[in-house]
Amino acid sequence: MVPLFEEHQVDLVLSGHQHNYQRGGRNGVTYVITGGGGGPLDKQRVEDYGFYQKTIINHHYLHVEIKQQSIRIKMKLDGGKIGDEFEILKR
Repeated sequence: MVPLFEEHQVDLVLSGHQHNYQRGGRNGVTYVITGGGGGPLDKQRVEDYGFYQKTIINHHYLHVEIKQQSIRIKMKLDGGKIGDEFEILKR
């Protein structure tokens, strides 16, 4: 899938399955694993392909704001405190 994301200039890939939060990027694509909505947390990381900038093992949710020229994401921990925040500008 990664070659297709890069070829078509995908800005953001959101996925789940791993029960934690991880964010990273490669070749202009930002990848976010968001699986902290409930249940037991995964203490170990998934395979690290060298692009995870942030790993947080905590229950959380995402607040996503999509505008014409940007995507802004706030990862909020249980209780509402911001655990991570970033913005992707339109290419």
